[in-house]
Amino acid sequence: MDVKQRIDSLVATIKNKQTELKNSKDPSKIESLRRTIAELNKTIGEKINQRDANKQLSTELTSLYYAKMLANAQSYYHDLYMQQLDKNKQGRKAKTSNKKIKAEYDLSVSNARVACQRLKESYDLSCDKINMIEHLSSVPWLNYELDVEDMLAKKELPNAFLEKCNNLKSQIEIEKKNIMEDESASKSDVLKGLIDILSAHLDSEMKILDSPLSEVYSKLLEEYQSLRVQKEEFDTMAEIVSSLSKVASDIEGAEAKLKSILPEPVIEEYGTDEELAQKVNKAYEELQRLESVAKKYDVYPEICSSIILTALNNPDVSAYCSYELTKLKEKIGELDSSVSVLNSELEGRNGFNSKLQYNEVKLREMEDYAVNPLIDYQEELNELQTQVGSIGKDMGTKIKIMTDLTNRIEPTSYSENNDFIESVWFELGKRVATIRHIGIEYEVVRVDNLKEEIVTKSGVVISYQDTGTGESQNAYLKSLLNSNSGKIMLAMFDESEHMDPDMVSDVQSRLKELYDDGFLLLGLMASPGKEPEVIPYVG
Repeated sequence: MDVKQRIDSLVATIKNKQTELKNSKDPSKIESLRRTIAELNKTIGEKINQRDANKQLSTELTSLYYAKMLANAQSYYHDLYMQQLDKNKQGRKAKTSNKKIKAEYDLSVSNARVACQRLKESYDLSCDKINMIEHLSSVPWLNYELDVEDMLAKKELPNAFLEKCNNLKSQIEIEKKNIMEDESASKSDVLKGLIDILSAHLDSEMKILDSPLSEVYSKLLEEYQSLRVQKEEFDTMAEIVSSLSKVASDIEGAEAKLKSILPEPVIEEYGTDEELAQKVNKAYEELQRLESVAKKYDVYPEICSSIILTALNNPDVSAYCSYELTKLKEKIGELDSSVSVLNSELEGRNGFNSKLQYNEVKLREMEDYAVNPLIDYQEELNELQTQVGSIGKDMGTKIKIMTDLTNRIEPTSYSENNDFIESVWFELGKRVATIRHIGIEYEVVRVDNLKEEIVTKSGVVISYQDTGTGESQNAYLKSLLNSNSGKIMLAMFDESEHMDPDMVSDVQSRLKELYDDGFLLLGLMASPGKEPEVIPYVG
């Protein structure tokens, strides 16, 4: 068994001992397992308490959730149902109220229409009278059409119309003032009075200022006729001003009536009978569905109020009573998810319960083990395994290098193992010991099988190619014979054809030494000859 095999055997033995230690009673490990089991039991208890608390809270919140949903559905259905019962009565009330509003509206519109019509007539009359006055008839601000329906629709008097009325009245006031300042107006009144007096005495023989009464009457009448036109204009102006004052009064009344017109009456919409019936049916179906779902959680319509009241008095649940349904459902989902996670932590493949069972089984097994005498040397065995493993790995590397060197292949890790390879070359030199070259015998120090050179103690470097007279064969054969490490060998050489007799004798001397020491079973050397012949060296 070589060194590498011995090292491998030692590694295997160490591993076997370590395996035996693992299956032996170890007080420290037993105590550690007991602590682990205690910690697992504590953790499992905490997880179970947390899971059960979350599960209980989820159950209570679920009852609250469906109680609130059911109560809301009941209330909504009841409201719609009562609307359906009261619809006809409410409809009649709405129609009665609408008729009253409509009558008031129609009266207001009628009054406003009358006021606007009077306003239009007053304005038109004023315009007609103005047209009687020749120098005023072509004034452009008279050209305006008042639209009664437009005023009713807009519920206001047009600003342009009001502006026309004000301008017209101002202009007439100016005209009236001009006429009143004219003396011909007062003179016309005086003449009219005189004419009226004289007309009663036309048949008398009276004379005025030596002129007959009839002649004076004719002259006064002629003068009066000339002044009458101015007097009529004055009277017309007075009428127009009066008419426009009426128009201004009508404007105020019309504006008030227009502004008082109510909007079109709107009856409160309850929807058609069919629409309301559909809502009631849909609400009832939803209520039935919720009752069916809530029943699975022991929630019924008649106990909804009791569930909500109980939740309000429960310190753990009361904080959630104000939650909206959406938020409450989210909280229930969080609790259910937490319960699932905790179950997985407890019962999962690598959960706490599995770990507990594994450690309990391990503890029982370990308590049944026998005590191993190597129990106190576990650290030393571990350290020994590390060291032997490292030696084995290094030995394997060196064997590989030796194989490469023997085959004259440069090892891939040459640079990392330079010292080792150098030691190999010196060991080869030690094994060769001496060499004869060109009749001189040298003491060998180093043999480099890669560079194919031999370094002597005197510093002479001899190349393998320079030993063609048999010296290389001699050196090689002697290295093989000197590599004996206490084993019996069988040596058969066919490498002596180039060696001289002294070199052959040198190899034969080494063979005899091995034979005498009991390490050579048989030694053969082939030499060239004309006829086959066996020459025994040792008889």
